[in-house]
Amino acid sequence: MTSELPVLLLAIAGGGLVAGLAAAWWLRGHRYRLDEERELPRRRHWWIAVLAPLLVVVAGFGLSARWPVGVAVGPLVFVCAWLLAAGIDADVGRLPNLLTLPLAAAALVWATVAGFAVGEPGRAVRAALAGLALAAGYLSLLVVSRLLPPHREAMGLGDAKLALSLGAVLGWFGWTPWLAGLVLTFGIGAVWALVLLVTGRAGRKDAFSFGPSLVIGTALALFIA
Repeated sequence: MTSELPVLLLAIAGGGLVAGLAAAWWLRGHRYRLDEERELPRRRHWWIAVLAPLLVVVAGFGLSARWPVGVAVGPLVFVCAWLLAAGIDADVGRLPNLLTLPLAAAALVWATVAGFAVGEPGRAVRAALAGLALAAGYLSLLVVSRLLPPHREAMGLGDAKLALSLGAVLGWFGWTPWLAGLVLTFGIGAVWALVLLVTGRAGRKDAFSFGPSLVIGTALALFIA
């Protein structure tokens, strides 16, 4: 496997680059925007083409060292799909149900198939519980942020829905990657919020899209899965 690793990582990087470029190209048409979002500023999505190969290589390097290629490929596909959702969130502040809910269902299917493939079908149960736990946690934060002053939403329902697939994929590998994803997500989110404040691109009362932080934190956590 050691001698094949450079070739495998090159293939993963190439696949991530193609997926990232395809996602960025599709997003630039802004066809996902609702009527009330048509007049919003049009943001560029080049960062997805850059992040996609980087994230899948980092995740793929960790996964391929411990898991069969057939198991490792699934999470990498999810990373690319999650980035597509994050691109929409970064643009309009919304994670569409047309992506988050099918991704949740696909994560459960993958968890079940992968569990049987490695002879541990119980992993699918843990994946489902992990997805529900992460979604419930974000939903709780949403409710608390609405109830407490200044009554601003810390995150949206879309974040909780996306968390169903994020948590399920990480949870399939264990609670340690799941927890690492949670910590990395909030760490990246805090750093990005600080950058926005320091550069004057956002104020203390402004909200920012949490989707990219969710995806990046989860992808990096896959390195130790």
